[in-house]
Amino acid sequence: MIVAPIAAALALVASAPAEREVLIPTPAGDRLAATLTLPAGPGPHPAAVIVGGIGPNDRDGDGQYARLAAALTARGIATLRYDKRGIGASDGPPLSWLDARPLTADARAAVATARRTPGIDPSRVHLVGHSQGGVLALRAARHAPVAGVATLAAPGVALGRLPRVTASAAFFLSRTNGPDAARATLARDPRADARALAAPLLIVHGTRDGVVPVGNARLLAAARRDAGRTTRLVLLPGLGHHMRSRRGRDAPSPPRVIDALVRFIAPARRA
Repeated sequence: MIVAPIAAALALVASAPAEREVLIPTPAGDRLAATLTLPAGPGPHPAAVIVGGIGPNDRDGDGQYARLAAALTARGIATLRYDKRGIGASDGPPLSWLDARPLTADARAAVATARRTPGIDPSRVHLVGHSQGGVLALRAARHAPVAGVATLAAPGVALGRLPRVTASAAFFLSRTNGPDAARATLARDPRADARALAAPLLIVHGTRDGVVPVGNARLLAAARRDAGRTTRLVLLPGLGHHMRSRRGRDAPSPPRVIDALVRFIAPARRA
């Protein structure tokens, strides 16, 4: 008899996390190539839409975002991560990934895709943004139905005010994408979006961040506190900008980061 082994195999497949390629339609008519991961079990599951940091990042972020997605899926949270417009397999004009305006619209489109995906609870879709992705997530969430926003190593000031961003960056962006794109990307203060966000906000930052100093997290938290918004600030000693405790593209996301996200996105799944 082979029925029992086949039934056991099918049960094993059904209980395993699933990963598949999807396309995210955007308001501009472009399509973003993405990877959807669904946890084991029938769901519906809470979800995290991962928004990458500054630069020509694909959905994996040199492995960082792929590992983050895998860790969250293992803890019962679905994830959606995507190649930036004009990068990888996504549509979009060259260098469009430099302009925060379409990137914000893309994050909203990713939320819409997650909300209509079978197996995902549309009332529990969250944005999780790393670095500039945190700024984009805060901006997108003002006009997207999200259950909450989590920022990882996100700026608390306009990007153009960060020590690592030079005047030459503003000049380059103005030349390639136009002065309006430069202003929208480099001059907008994320604290205004943080204050306006009605949904809960989780701010996670490493104390050894040399790109976006940890004081930025405190600025975001203060803006939220002044507006009376629900906020949790988690400062993690020893972690740098990429939220790793050691260097190397194969370094996993520290459990402290995953634990903070799980407590925020799916409190019932802490174990």
